[in-house]
Amino acid sequence: MTESVSTQLATFARELHGEEGIGDTVRMMLEHASALTGCAQASVILGRRPTAEMIRASAPQAHLAAIAQVDLGEGPDVSAMSSQTLVVAEDIAADVRWRHWTPIVTDLGLGRAVSVRLGTQDEALGTLSLYSTFAKRFDAERLATLSLYAQHAAVAIATARRRAALRRAMDDRNLIGQAQGILVERHGLDAEEAYAMLQQYSRSRHVRLRDGADQVVSRRYSLS
Repeated sequence: MTESVSTQLATFARELHGEEGIGDTVRMMLEHASALTGCAQASVILGRRPTAEMIRASAPQAHLAAIAQVDLGEGPDVSAMSSQTLVVAEDIAADVRWRHWTPIVTDLGLGRAVSVRLGTQDEALGTLSLYSTFAKRFDAERLATLSLYAQHAAVAIATARRRAALRRAMDDRNLIGQAQGILVERHGLDAEEAYAMLQQYSRSRHVRLRDGADQVVSRRYSLS
């Protein structure tokens, strides 16, 4: 790896780990990946088929190519999810691996693609793909750099997920606490009794505890 590419990778990794939310992390990934590979279009799929947690792309063609893979269950992203190496298609039109996906993407004007699995030791998170409108061999050094970058990207996504989960948990606890306070004041209960009433209410409505708490706080329902 040349010094300039190594410096670029280090800079991108620092920027990536500085993002807070999953959406911002993925947006930066798309920008970085295009710069690292020289491919104009990029996409990220988070989650596994038959559904996808998130699909983001830097251009409409790449977005449609990603959606087609989720719908069809084939393509470089799908192959990359179960592979520890890059999945490369230097001439999509001539590639016979994905007979349903290939004609769709060829009609979109995409000529080559490379996909890499985004995963940690604990889980597979999704895939990152790059597309160009022409068929051409990929530069070996840039592909190696992409593999290294994908490792940083996977860690950044996993970290952003954990942060989001912690924020949701804190928000839920705060909301439940507000609902308890309302019930204490309204019904003259202590904290434990208010919590038990909130649990009973949520079960009777077949909703999660935090959703029951939200209904109490927004005064959409009365617990009388």
